[in-house]
Amino acid sequence: MLKTQDYDYKYWDLKFYYNIHVNRMRATNQVPVKYDQFIKRAKKMILHDAIYTPRSKEVEAWKSKTPIEDNIRRSAKLKEQNIQILDLDELVKLETKPWKTNTIKIPQPKQTLLHRFLKLFR
Repeated sequence: MLKTQDYDYKYWDLKFYYNIHVNRMRATNQVPVKYDQFIKRAKKMILHDAIYTPRSKEVEAWKSKTPIEDNIRRSAKLKEQNIQILDLDELVKLETKPWKTNTIKIPQPKQTLLHRFLKLFR
């Protein structure tokens, strides 16, 4: 139970207010805050500000993006380990290549000498 602004928030209250925050941010095409960050906001800020304030742009910019050097390094490492890297043309050839379908062969009953003899008279 959190005590903020002389009010005791219980779990279901915080969850309800967080859902309001997420719906409000989605309606305005903004990024909502994660749940644990919303709880910290509810402790520090007024509830109205915690709900209607979007996520800061510094937090969004902090996300690391994989640089091109990582892709080059990964492909060089795969070449060292002799792992085959397929180009787009090779993948297209593989996709258009007709695959063999597994057909089920029904075994024929073995003909005994009696069956062959009876076949002559049919």
